[in-house]
Amino acid sequence: MFSQEEINQIEKICRRVMISLNGIDSLELSKTTKDPETLDVLSHDENPSVLCSVARNRNTKPKTLDYLSKDVAWDVRCGVASNPNTTRKTLDFLSRDLDPDV
Repeated sequence: MFSQEEINQIEKICRRVMISLNGIDSLELSKTTKDPETLDVLSHDENPSVLCSVARNRNTKPKTLDYLSKDVAWDVRCGVASNPNTTRKTLDFLSRDLDPDV
């Protein structure tokens, strides 16, 4: 029997595989999807443009935004800061960012 956490991880892996196998354009998907789970999967993409779009997407969950707030790319962190779903705790963290553009 799988725990709920294990089931959630399996679902995320399946979503990544489906995106990859179907040749779906991750950047376009990150801009247009309203599905928070898909955005969570895309938050682990290697393309900084995808990460920036996920950070700016108004359907991205606060937990995903918190994860992206630690990204190395300043524009991803800036996207997180501008998202209305970003929690006060994450905004407080970003307020101490060393990059003045964030």
